[in-house]
Amino acid sequence: MRDLDFTDVWADDRGTSGVEFAIVAPVLMVLLVGTVYICLGLFLVGSLHYAVEEGARCASVKTTVCSDAPTTLSYTQNQYFGPNPTPTFTYATAACGNVVSGSLTYVVNLGITTVSVPVTASACFPWTAWRSHAAAATCASPQLASMAPMAARQRAQTPAS
Repeated sequence: MRDLDFTDVWADDRGTSGVEFAIVAPVLMVLLVGTVYICLGLFLVGSLHYAVEEGARCASVKTTVCSDAPTTLSYTQNQYFGPNPTPTFTYATAACGNVVSGSLTYVVNLGITTVSVPVTASACFPWTAWRSHAAAATCASPQLASMAPMAARQRAQTPAS
C-alpha cells in the first residue's frame, strides 16, 4: 500500500465536482421550486382578475346571459381558469355599474412550513373614469379656446423660412 503524504492529500482534486454539486444543488432546487410557486401565484392572480372583469362585463353587456346575480356568479366561476382552490365570488350593483368581486386563499407548501396568501380582486363595469376625463376636457376647453387665437397669431407673426 502506498503511503500518502499530507501534501498529496491537499493536492488531490478528485471528487471536487461532487462536493461542488452537493453545495450548489440545494440552492438550485429551492430556486426552481420557488419559481414554480411564484408563477402559479401570478397565474392565479391573473386568472382571478380576468374572471371578475368578465363577470362584471357580462352583467353590464350580456344581459341575456347574465340576467341576475346567480347567473352572473356562475358565468364568473366558469371564467376562472386558475389553480385550486375555487374562489368565492360576489355580485352587487354600485354607482360605478355592476361590481363582481372574488377572493381566495393561495396556500404554498414550502416543506418546512405552509404559507397562506389571501388574494382578492374586484371589477366594476362600465368603468366611468373616462367620463371624468371627458368632463375635465370640457371644463378645460374654454381655456383652450382662449389660447387658440393666441397660438394662431403667433404662427402668423412667425416669418416663413
